[in-house]
Amino acid sequence: MVYLGTHPDDRVIRTSPSIDVSETPSQHLHDYGEFGDYVIFVDESGDACLDPISTHFPILNVSFCLIRKDHYIDMIVPTLQALKYRYFGHDQVILHEREMRQGRDAFERIHQTSSVRDTFHADVQRWVAESPFHIVSATVHKERLVERYKHPFDPYHIAMRFCLERTKDFLMRHNQQGRVTQIVFESRGKKADRATDEEFARVLASEQPWGYRTTDFSGTPLEALFISKQANVAGHQLADQIARPLALQVLKPDRPSHLMPCITRKLLAQVEFPKRHPPSDLKQLPNAWQRAMQRDPTTRRSA
Repeated sequence: MVYLGTHPDDRVIRTSPSIDVSETPSQHLHDYGEFGDYVIFVDESGDACLDPISTHFPILNVSFCLIRKDHYIDMIVPTLQALKYRYFGHDQVILHEREMRQGRDAFERIHQTSSVRDTFHADVQRWVAESPFHIVSATVHKERLVERYKHPFDPYHIAMRFCLERTKDFLMRHNQQGRVTQIVFESRGKKADRATDEEFARVLASEQPWGYRTTDFSGTPLEALFISKQANVAGHQLADQIARPLALQVLKPDRPSHLMPCITRKLLAQVEFPKRHPPSDLKQLPNAWQRAMQRDPTTRRSA
């Protein structure tokens, strides 16, 4: 698209002959075959620190949101932009679960009127529910971890390993062999990003195998990216809505988040480690996992 005219008010917008305005944004997504069909956004709730362990929040959750790129471009991003324009008049507001919950910063005005607040949160919940994506999630209860193991693995390594192994299985079954899948982490500064990148590489290299199982990641190239929250990435904001409810499901199972019904429908695999004694009803979801492995339900679009 080219702009003709010297003053912004005098510009005439003309469409380049090489661009078909009837095309969807994802029309030429696969013109270059190096990259895969999926993009993955990661968020976490809690921290990996074992000394000391927070008594208020003694858990770490890491959640992967697996999204087909055409669905992300054509559905998830524009729907979020429309939601932001409706409530804020622009799309530069960043949806952050904590600020939304507490009514801080950009969300203070939303919380001044209960009807607007309730409608806004319902629309965000609807955006999450109607967005086509899958979730792989791992929650590590750190107090149980140090009680049961004399030399426990790093909690972040445990969560990262589970999520990467299940992601690799999913990608293999969806014909992503040999194609680069990018996993997008929220940048938390150079030191934290370097530590996450090293843990990511350690899992892929199987440097700390558990028992007899060693996962070969070579067939599905995975690349870690670190992007600031201030970049206003829709995928980060989607993942941000997911991690805390999944963490609270372990910490306070009798007080589930209002988002849990729609989150549960999107879960491919979930683990709580170490498991409770007696075991809780939180576990991997083999039926949902098997269905997704047989056929990706997000390929079906609404009419």
